[in-house]
Amino acid sequence: MKKVFVLILISCLQLASWAQTTTGTKPTTTKSKAPVVKAYWGTFTSGTYTIAQLKNMIDNALILKDAKGNVYTLKRCSFLYKRKMVNKDDETGITTTTWEYAEKILKNGAQLDDQWKKTMKEEMKEGEEFIFGAIMADTKNGYVIPVTNINFIVKK
Repeated sequence: MKKVFVLILISCLQLASWAQTTTGTKPTTTKSKAPVVKAYWGTFTSGTYTIAQLKNMIDNALILKDAKGNVYTLKRCSFLYKRKMVNKDDETGITTTTWEYAEKILKNGAQLDDQWKKTMKEEMKEGEEFIFGAIMADTKNGYVIPVTNINFIVKK
């Protein structure tokens, strides 16, 4: 019985040693670094712009480009319009300012529609903001690349 146990133990050790044997080749891994993609509203990046500049800018498309000039399709983006609302109380005559946030989700290359553009051009006031956030660029091979948000502040 003792001999059978020793034979089984030796067999198990032999199998374990075969499992640990390598062929001498290392597995190859290809790690490609994702390009840095930046967002532009037309040719503009984040900043503070006059009402006139922004009215001209509104008709532009959101463009996603890397340092080599490759253009990427917009996979998803959240556009936020931070609007200034001025309210006057009829009884007291006191004027208060509040903020309203209007959001539009852009997907699969979509851009702001004409109604949004028209509203923004007509109602734009100093201090308001246009924010493109949670931007994702489509690489066309099943991957998406996160892109830094861009923010536009309205000045007189």
